[in-house]
Amino acid sequence: MKKIFTLLFIICACVARAQNCLPNASSLVFDGVSTYVDLSTNNNLDITDSISIEAWINASAWGTTYAKGSIVCNHGWSSGEAGYALRAGGSGQLSFNISCDSLGTNISWKDVISNPNVLQLNTWYHVVGTFDGYDLKIYINGALAQTNSLGFQASIVPSPNYSLKIGRLADVNQPESRFWSGKIDEVRIWHRVLTLGEINANMNHHIDNTTAADLVGYYRLNESSGTSAGDLGTGNNTGTVISGTWTTDVPFNDVPQVPIITWSSPNLYSSSVIGNQWYLNGNLLSGETGSSIVPAQNGSYTVAVTAGSGCSVTSAPFVLTSVGIEKISAVGFRIDQNPSFGFLRIEMDNNLKSIAEMKIIDVNGRSVLAYEKGSINNEIDIHSLSAGVYIVCIQTNDKLYKQKLVLN
Repeated sequence: MKKIFTLLFIICACVARAQNCLPNASSLVFDGVSTYVDLSTNNNLDITDSISIEAWINASAWGTTYAKGSIVCNHGWSSGEAGYALRAGGSGQLSFNISCDSLGTNISWKDVISNPNVLQLNTWYHVVGTFDGYDLKIYINGALAQTNSLGFQASIVPSPNYSLKIGRLADVNQPESRFWSGKIDEVRIWHRVLTLGEINANMNHHIDNTTAADLVGYYRLNESSGTSAGDLGTGNNTGTVISGTWTTDVPFNDVPQVPIITWSSPNLYSSSVIGNQWYLNGNLLSGETGSSIVPAQNGSYTVAVTAGSGCSVTSAPFVLTSVGIEKISAVGFRIDQNPSFGFLRIEMDNNLKSIAEMKIIDVNGRSVLAYEKGSINNEIDIHSLSAGVYIVCIQTNDKLYKQKLVLN
């Protein structure tokens, strides 16, 4: 039971996403000639059993073969065949390659290669390569693209003589350097095999390196400038950027744009279409989650927008001074017996023929009762409301009518 609990904890920890309110500020541009990230030799990255490598890539040109565009590379052959590499090239093909060992015998390279033309130039793709001792797999945008089942148990030949590189061949003694041409972002190296569920849960988000299990290398490439590529993995193996430039072109961003509030009587509007929550004087307005609100009183209004990742940003306050419940026009409809004692009786003018909805709003701007077209009667039971002052709002196809209601 203890082992089962530990496994469940590891899986949950890796799917969990914290820190996702950090903006994805930059990616690194590789010129295909001299740009790469150099990482010193690190035992944490010299993985020989289970491994997953993932990255976001955006190629500007392909190498002449599928092996000629190194994304993440820890392999070489000048000092003996060893290591692993995730790469893309040729006719838009993704591949994952290992130097394979079986029972102490080096049996040379094993690849898993995608079909041609699955990758296009100038397009962001999330790519993953995994090896579990039996199968090599590659994933593109959260879907399995190809599997190579070895048919026997194997391991990766250790590569202590080749320090890991992002964007070029690790073996610097080879004349063909296999430089990457294009952009790379969010490089992650795991000392275990990711599940399909984990890949899809985390591919479009920053992940919390403090809770992710076996994340040995994590390069967000979020520095935006300079020659350092920080490592958030357990190896803390900072890389050096060689001849690289930075760009704000990124594949995802967990942080939504800060909303802007505008006023066009009788509504306040959020610049965001979805994810809104309105506040008045810092207090949540229950049920007000649309892109607009009908304010019932003056005050300081804000709106918070929450992205699918759970990250929220809040607008600047919009101070409203042009609303007063004592100034509400009596045009459109009248409330009979106002103050009321539990029933709302409405007399409508002839021009209210196309009612879309009616809402009763308290003085804090919160909707307390709502009725859709077809459910509005001339007499409505409002015994559920507490005594106080409310606003009755009737929305037609082209206009909003409001009346003050006093409930005793």
